[in-house]
Amino acid sequence: MHQHLALAAFRPVLNDITPSNCNAVFAFSSLIAALAFAFSRFVGRPGGGEPVAELLQDFLLFRGVESVLSTSWELIQKGELGPMIRRPAINVSQPISKDVINALDYLHDCNGDHVTQLSAEEKDANNHAIRELRISFERPASSWENVFRWPILLPEAYLAHLKARKPMALVILAHYCVVLSRLDSCWWSQGWATHLFEAIYRSLGTSWRPLLRWPMQMVGHLTYPKRVRRHEQRTTLPTYYGCTVTGYFQALGLTRSLGRGKLPTPFELHCMESNRNSRLKY
Repeated sequence: MHQHLALAAFRPVLNDITPSNCNAVFAFSSLIAALAFAFSRFVGRPGGGEPVAELLQDFLLFRGVESVLSTSWELIQKGELGPMIRRPAINVSQPISKDVINALDYLHDCNGDHVTQLSAEEKDANNHAIRELRISFERPASSWENVFRWPILLPEAYLAHLKARKPMALVILAHYCVVLSRLDSCWWSQGWATHLFEAIYRSLGTSWRPLLRWPMQMVGHLTYPKRVRRHEQRTTLPTYYGCTVTGYFQALGLTRSLGRGKLPTPFELHCMESNRNSRLKY
């Protein structure tokens, strides 16, 4: 209730950002986005919403923060929050592994000639999303940028296809879950990538599920040598508590990113189906 009241008073201010209120607008929009993302991991449980729909709302909030920054960057940079959004001197990237390259190349191929029912516009939007995803994989795993830059830079057309639950758009989102799983060391996002991936898997038909083999292996840890008994399952403690307000502002303000952590249960049934039906080779 308090959030709804605050948002109602906040919306009119977006059309009149001034030197006196720009810091408050940026701080409020950033905190709302952060809280929404943290609470999204509870969706799909009693009282929660549908994971993909919730994530889309998070994406819109992230893009809203970027919009505030893009229109008021100079004002915010010169204000009290300026040090929090200062750009680093070096933009760090790193080579990505062969399995990631193969997976993204295959994803690109599947969006091309292999999926003839897609329109040219849909293929272009998907290819744009795949290109941006590749760049996210090039960012260091310890950087928050690799998680948050992708939703901010997505084309509107791809978001529309995702909202319509187009299968190929969902397959691409499943691959994003691998990037999202890098946040598993942060207590406020534990299990979100696994939960989201499971929702995507259930929503896709059997003909599309073989395309999920690689992200399933990465997010679901399907290489576990044996089944984990229920009484042996446990959530790991966060490896660090680096979730500071300053770090979050830097992440969203510069199209940067986040962190997370839980030991997921292996998808035994999914793995068996994938091993039977998949023809993917990496």
